[in-house]
Amino acid sequence: MLSEKVGRPKVETCATLFDQLCFFLAENGECQCTLEELRGVMVELADSEEHIYSDKHVKDLIIKRYGSQVLCTNLPNSSCVFTFRDTADKYLTRKLHSEIDPEPKYEKLRIVTAATAIIRDVI
Repeated sequence: MLSEKVGRPKVETCATLFDQLCFFLAENGECQCTLEELRGVMVELADSEEHIYSDKHVKDLIIKRYGSQVLCTNLPNSSCVFTFRDTADKYLTRKLHSEIDPEPKYEKLRIVTAATAIIRDVI
């Protein structure tokens, strides 16, 4: 009888390292990181490089685990950059609210000044 699972057997050490990598990502709170940086973290956690998944497999696992919460951007002459949406959203929201002037008339002036600069650049 054939096994129901197809493909290479799961290596527990690799799976454990990947889980540790995901824990690192959750604790670190960075909104962006490269595949090379993640591989570096796995190398630090591992006792041997033979227990580390390939770059392609790590990329696939991250996309599978985080789904729509991660955006993978492939850059020329580089590997991919992962952007974690929830962390980036929190950072951008915090940044936006820190720049808002509590005085409404000054906030309106700031918005009009920014819009003027954009229109001037387009013309």
